Amino acid sequence: MGTVEEIMGLIIAAMEKGLCIDFFYNDFHRVVEPYVLGYSSKGDVLLQGYQIWGDSLRGKEVGMKLFRVDKIMDPMIEKITIEIGKEEYDPNWVWMAEVLKQM
Repeated sequence: MGTVEEIMGLIIAAMEKGLCIDFFYNDFHRVVEPYVLGYSSKGDVLLQGYQIWGDSLRGKEVGMKLFRVDKIMDPMIEKITIEIGKEEYDPNWVWMAEVLKQM
């Protein structure tokens, strides 16, 4: 799975099932609860999600983050139910210009 469209489809499927996504981003392995899929003001496809496991460039292992979908590598749906980030997720605070899918 490699095109942006294929990854978007996988993210939407995970959101509809209430499951996490496992992927590599900036060479770090991550597990993320997907909450919002949409577009930036520049037209990039974005995923707003809560990282429950993995590392990052800034050293922040967990928390709400924004990911460019074109930089997501080797994504797959995990059999981990979305629950950890629910307390931090605010559906009224979305970090993108246009929303395609939202939890």
